[in-house]
Amino acid sequence: MGSCRCKMCGGHILYDDKASIAVCEYCGTEQTVFRADNEKQLKLFNRANALRMQNEFDKAQLTYDNILIDDPSNAEAHWGICLCRYGIEYIDSPSTGKKIPTCHRTAIKSIFDDLDYKEAIDNADVVAKQYYEKESKVIDKLQKEIIKVSQKEAPYDIFISYKEHDEENNRTPDSIYAEKLYYNLKEKGYRVFFSKVTLKGKDTQEYEPIIFSALMSSKVMISIGSKKEYFDSIWEKNEWARFLSFMQENHNKFLIPCYFDMESFDMPDEFLAFESVNLKLDSDDVLFNRIDKLFGDKNKTVATNKPFVEPLTSSLNNRLERIKACLSEGDFAKADTLIEDLLNIDYKCAKAYFYKIFVNLKMKDEADFIYHNLHLDSDKNYYKAIDYADDVYKIELKNLNNYIKERIEDRKKQKAYDDLKKSLATFQYDRAMEIAKSIKGYRDVDNIVNNLKEECYQNGLDAKNKGQYEAATKFFHEFLDYKDSQYLYVECGKERLKQAQTERLNILFSRMDAIIQKMNNKILTNLDKDNYSRCITEASNLSIKNSGKKSLSYYQEKRHEVMTSKVILSDFEKAQKKRDRQERRHEIFKLLKVLGMVIFVIAYVAFLIVPIVIFAKKGDASGAGGWVGVDLIVIIVTIIAGVIISDHL
Repeated sequence: MGSCRCKMCGGHILYDDKASIAVCEYCGTEQTVFRADNEKQLKLFNRANALRMQNEFDKAQLTYDNILIDDPSNAEAHWGICLCRYGIEYIDSPSTGKKIPTCHRTAIKSIFDDLDYKEAIDNADVVAKQYYEKESKVIDKLQKEIIKVSQKEAPYDIFISYKEHDEENNRTPDSIYAEKLYYNLKEKGYRVFFSKVTLKGKDTQEYEPIIFSALMSSKVMISIGSKKEYFDSIWEKNEWARFLSFMQENHNKFLIPCYFDMESFDMPDEFLAFESVNLKLDSDDVLFNRIDKLFGDKNKTVATNKPFVEPLTSSLNNRLERIKACLSEGDFAKADTLIEDLLNIDYKCAKAYFYKIFVNLKMKDEADFIYHNLHLDSDKNYYKAIDYADDVYKIELKNLNNYIKERIEDRKKQKAYDDLKKSLATFQYDRAMEIAKSIKGYRDVDNIVNNLKEECYQNGLDAKNKGQYEAATKFFHEFLDYKDSQYLYVECGKERLKQAQTERLNILFSRMDAIIQKMNNKILTNLDKDNYSRCITEASNLSIKNSGKKSLSYYQEKRHEVMTSKVILSDFEKAQKKRDRQERRHEIFKLLKVLGMVIFVIAYVAFLIVPIVIFAKKGDASGAGGWVGVDLIVIIVTIIAGVIISDHL
């Protein structure tokens, strides 16, 4: 099975390898299919197809050309170039809902005379050839209808090519200047194509005949741009590129490139052969004189870039010039007096009210408004000037006010842009991102943001590889939508949690090591035991079971050993105390024996020897015998008392 992208809707088509025609299951369109020998060719075709569907016809054509370099006989590539050359886009039919071709690049030459069409026919098989012939008939009919309608259009003198809106759908400075130029040229008598006005109220299907007619009939194209990308935008490039192709056949056509706020060398290479006009440095007289010279036969009066084009008497004109001079010198009091005198003569003079704005706001010229971030409609006299102005001058005033507003906005963006650069230089990425979001699309801000995203992403990867998960999560969190930052942010968050748990566990283990050291020094207290138990309990609650040094089981075993040692040590202390008591009793017993012997000797001498000696001297034998009996009783009592005391000890 082969596969490619649908040429109408971009859907994915699967087809048999031998098939030349396939039907897209998404839009239901029958079409020829692209068969490639390698993946590179298929990618090139899908890219060219995508560019063509985005109306990037020139880029698409270059991509088809790259296919033909490797495969010159590829019919699909030749057919793709043919579609690009005629600007064919397939849109939904309002009546049937089916895909039908519409043309954005009408040409005088028939599609049947196109060389790439002929190559596609020559290199296609029978089925594909029939398809190309059928489609070319539809395109040729469309071309003829457009040419027929365009012939009914009145010829144009000048075609103004510009970009109307920027990426945020705001009006571009190019558009403002182009509109001003349109009205000045129109006043000079030229018939001018200006899409904003010329195509107003037209259906999209009616655009191409009018544009084709204007491109064919216009003698001069003025291409205006303030940015390189504006010149290269799809529709502006489509206009000037087609005009250049018509110039090759008609040498009486002329292109005048006009630019501002950019360098001349940034304009398209195709403009290098033409003399360009710098709208900031050159006055409008330069542009108008060139146009008048090219038309020659037309007797035109030259318009100026100034917003003062309404006819005035010589006296009023002199007064206005004097007011303008007073304003430029900052003499607002004198200017105000002159304005009031002028209004006494003509109270409907729009320019007098216009100058009154400058007096009230103390502004010398338009540059002061930009510098002080003020615009014309901040003063009520602006609306009076609008009320009394004719149509042309009213547009001039509005355009000038819009220009001032846009320059104020541009000035603010430039200041923010400078702050962005400073923030990047000082690595204040958070602030840089806030500023970048506020001026998205300005100058190269989008490129800066993309570079910043890549830098943050790489910094996040570096921090992750170094195990600095907290820093990594901060970097990835800045741009969660960039690449796989969201996935890496979650992964680093998990690792960061594990890291925090590990650090906590290591702290607990350090505390337990200290307690063990104390226990080894035999400084075991109930407090140590309680602390140790709490550490074990807290460590057990953590999801990590290994700190990288000692496992939790190690400390649990240590705790068991400590508790066992506690019991052994307690029994040893009890036995030691018992031995100490027995030793003290033995010492007392010895002391009592000595004391008993002393008492015995004293009693023996006192109650036996002495009385016997006394009674013997007196010759009383019966008295001596009585004392002997008493002594025997005392001796017996002493012996019994000693035995009883020794037993108790």
